Amino acid sequence: MTITWEDTFGIVSSYLREVFHRSFPPFKDDGEVSPGMVALRDAFYAFPVPTDALLIDSGRVQPVEPRLYLDTQEEEGPNWTLIAHHVGEAPGRGITFHGTRPLAGLDTYCSLVKERFAFRDDDGSLDIIRNLKSTGFRGSESLDIVDFIPFDIRERPEAYARYFSESLLMDDSEMLIPRFRKEIDYNAAYVLHTDPVLSLEDWTKIDSTTAMFVNLSDGKPPTFQDRQEAVCDIQLIPKVPRDIQLTFQRAKDIYISGYFRYDFYTVAVHYAGLAIEAAVKARWTASLPQNVTLECGGKTRDMVFPSQTKIFKFLMKEKWDRNKTLVDGKPFPASTEKLLDWLEREGIVTKWERRRLRTGLDMRNALSHVEHSSTNIPSSNELR
Repeated sequence: MTITWEDTFGIVSSYLREVFHRSFPPFKDDGEVSPGMVALRDAFYAFPVPTDALLIDSGRVQPVEPRLYLDTQEEEGPNWTLIAHHVGEAPGRGITFHGTRPLAGLDTYCSLVKERFAFRDDDGSLDIIRNLKSTGFRGSESLDIVDFIPFDIRERPEAYARYFSESLLMDDSEMLIPRFRKEIDYNAAYVLHTDPVLSLEDWTKIDSTTAMFVNLSDGKPPTFQDRQEAVCDIQLIPKVPRDIQLTFQRAKDIYISGYFRYDFYTVAVHYAGLAIEAAVKARWTASLPQNVTLECGGKTRDMVFPSQTKIFKFLMKEKWDRNKTLVDGKPFPASTEKLLDWLEREGIVTKWERRRLRTGLDMRNALSHVEHSSTNIPSSNELR
């Protein structure tokens, strides 16, 4: 016995919800997850949306090509189901069945197919029906989801439910999320305007504030080449780890870019401070063997390929007292101050060098935890 269209799409909708809950971790409060995840859940729960269905009688059974997610037999037909889920339409209309029409008479109901199923004359989409091609398409603007299925889906609703659920999850999520997203549009609420889009010529002009800093010799601001020459000789020795080399190179590149945007000089100093912090930690890590033993309060743990950050994260996770932890019998330097103590005690840096490192680390901290905007002057000495 063939079930009703309402029951058919009820089965599809129930399966959609099951697939959503199988695919994502459960959450009780919408605030536990991203607005995008909430929107995706609401999208899956919105079905059945206003839907149009039409049976097209091809007059015979015929071989069909396999389709991803859709369980088909080698031969299908004679009835094919044309379905249009109108996600963008206001809810309430329900399911509209337009009867069974012969494939041979497509031209007589072509206007119906175009009006209710989003087909067009100029894109070849009608050939999908004429050639009995089991496929579908999505309207990114209208939010119509159209499927052409090689059987009467009322007879095998579970097969269509599996196909539709998987295709919705894998292919249509990005299209659905904006439709159901409930985030506040602050740009609209506060009438905020977008930043102007500058031409390359305008973007690469010297910043007006940068231009105020001039050479005493000629009263002109340093050129873009001068800015490069100011930092090109600041080099790190080969023993410095590559990640730190890259971080410091970014600081130099950002400093040079301050020619175009004055505030970049502050960002350059921040990145130089990040490189200092990473270098101080890396120098202590370089003194360790490949295997160490951690001790704290009678507990021990062996660690392979240790690093200052790796040990710190372990202590936080296991809730060990980092100020009482020993690494191969020696105190663990859990803070930058203790790392500087170690560097000076081992004779790796002088007292003066330690003070310089402390200044750089303090600058890094100040720029990482800001309540007010700050701006550094364009000086390459900040990077040295």
